[in-house]
Amino acid sequence: MRIKCKRGRFASARLLLSFYAVFSVTGHAEVVNEIEPFIVTASRIPEAPNAVPYAIQTITLEDISKSGVRTVNEALRVLGGIQGSINTSGGRDQVLDMRGFGEESASNQVILVDGVRQNEGDKTGVDLGWITINSVDRIEILRGSGSVMYGEGASAGVINVITKKDVDETDDKVLVAGGSNGTRELRLSKFLPSGSWRTLVTMNRYLTDNHRENYAYQGSSLRLNSHWADDATTLSIGFAADESRMGLPGGLNVSDALSRPSFSYKPNDRGSSTLGSLTLAADTVLGAGWHGAVDVSRRLRSTDAVYVLDDQTVSNLNSMSRIGVRSWWDINTFGLKSVFVVGVDQERWGEARRSVYSSGPSHQNIDQTSDAVYFRQSTMLSPQASAFWGARRTLSDRVSSGSTVGALKARNNSWEAGGTLALSQNEKFFLRLGQGVRLAKADEFATCYPDYGSCSDTVNKLKPQTSKDAEVGFEQRSEHSSHEVRIYQSRIRDEIGLDADKGFGYEVANFSPTIREGLEYTFSSDLSKAWTVGGAIAVRSAKFKGEPLNGNEVPLVSRYFGTANLRYNIDGRSSLMFVSQIQSSQVVSGDIRNACSDRLPGFGIATLKYTQQREKYTWRAEMNNVFDRSYYNFRSRCDATKKSVYPEAGRTILVALERAF
Repeated sequence: MRIKCKRGRFASARLLLSFYAVFSVTGHAEVVNEIEPFIVTASRIPEAPNAVPYAIQTITLEDISKSGVRTVNEALRVLGGIQGSINTSGGRDQVLDMRGFGEESASNQVILVDGVRQNEGDKTGVDLGWITINSVDRIEILRGSGSVMYGEGASAGVINVITKKDVDETDDKVLVAGGSNGTRELRLSKFLPSGSWRTLVTMNRYLTDNHRENYAYQGSSLRLNSHWADDATTLSIGFAADESRMGLPGGLNVSDALSRPSFSYKPNDRGSSTLGSLTLAADTVLGAGWHGAVDVSRRLRSTDAVYVLDDQTVSNLNSMSRIGVRSWWDINTFGLKSVFVVGVDQERWGEARRSVYSSGPSHQNIDQTSDAVYFRQSTMLSPQASAFWGARRTLSDRVSSGSTVGALKARNNSWEAGGTLALSQNEKFFLRLGQGVRLAKADEFATCYPDYGSCSDTVNKLKPQTSKDAEVGFEQRSEHSSHEVRIYQSRIRDEIGLDADKGFGYEVANFSPTIREGLEYTFSSDLSKAWTVGGAIAVRSAKFKGEPLNGNEVPLVSRYFGTANLRYNIDGRSSLMFVSQIQSSQVVSGDIRNACSDRLPGFGIATLKYTQQREKYTWRAEMNNVFDRSYYNFRSRCDATKKSVYPEAGRTILVALERAF
């Protein structure tokens, strides 16, 4: 059903609050008991949850172990309740969408590893497949704008994957897996002690034929995390290398997607990617109540693609250098305890893009710089109440030269303010207001093609996307349950997106104002010693609010989305987990005018996971898409005969054996 009126929205809110009430009272009686505090780092400094001015969902190592999820991406979807759609560029990761940004989701969320930004300067999404799940300590999810602390492009939220620091011999493990569609996996992890340094090396090899012709994927990854610490200082070194090759089957028309989803019109298109990164980080106590931290990273990424029928070859070489310096103080402001954070971020990104067509070569060089300064102050007004405010100033310059020409110079401000009210150590209300920003990516702002004589008045005209954000929520956690309810609104000006009816089939443009509103509920609860339930429900609206598109829906945004998982602990060593996902229909990609006669259909799928532990051995088996549904959740053309549909996989089975040494 459509969200047409406030009455409908309130009805949805009452429904979710009813769910909250049910799961709160069906858990253990200990639900009201206080638990030991833990630490989160979503604000780029270690803080207790009640000191953080927003709700942070944390996926713990225990959650990952009990669920049987095999990748970081899967953990975010199954345990984090984040919507995912097929990766049309190949690879095993689904594209994540935190708050209904559809086509532009990758450009509106920031993904971190140990606090270091992983997003590229172009529209390429972050490939989480190279992070082996057994190297992860926890995953923190901050929904809603994080522009002050993490910069532009964080309109939907921030995901921080935190790797293990306190490793030992128990992390020595080997895993072998195999299943449908020729899927095979080998994963190794080894603890390497050296004096006070604690180092974990993980290696992964993954191969699959996938569910379509010319969709085979093979990838290898190597990751090293090394840590040293004393009472005042911690040092970290991270190294990662990743290599992957994949077939690019392209889209199908609607009829073929439903009747022969394994088919490909492009049997010979292919791509490859290599990535290497090095990260150095340190934090220390500088004095009484005074801390400092620095992180430095360097990343190189190379991609190649061959499109045989289109007679095109594309090669990209990207480089990223980043340094972040921050300090924080425990201070007293007018007799009130405060934490003041100030930091500087500097980022340099470049790309050399080479394309070869039958008509001749094309080349493009892009250089981007970003310099920012930020601060945030949070103050305890009472033992139960706190307030915070912060701001960020960013200077960005982006220049494209060669066959494609463009330039972007931006000076942007972000800010946020709000407060929390703790009812107990485990319960709090929070309110956030703020302003976020997103700049055009490297493959968006360069819109002039001198080789084709197409330099029009659109060149250099893309404006920064800005948002006014408001969010109110409630968080409750205990030893046996956790609940988060969030209501939000984001008013966006000059949203950057694709217009399917202009340019070379598509044109990047600034749209009329848009508004996103929604209600989110995430939960987990121990119903008994044997049964555990968890999931996420999202009710949202994403619409244009200005002419000529007023009232139209934003493409590729589901009005309703939900995940649920039910786990049964069989005997303390074995468990069975049922996972379901459901989402409503969506407007076709690029159809900002809502002109298509039909929509992307909604769907529901289910997964079964079985886990058994025996001494040093862990067996896992899973069945995905249990009912073998034929479905797709990406389509880019209105015309059903166009080759723009990417079908998802049918029923698949995978088994895995892990041994600890």
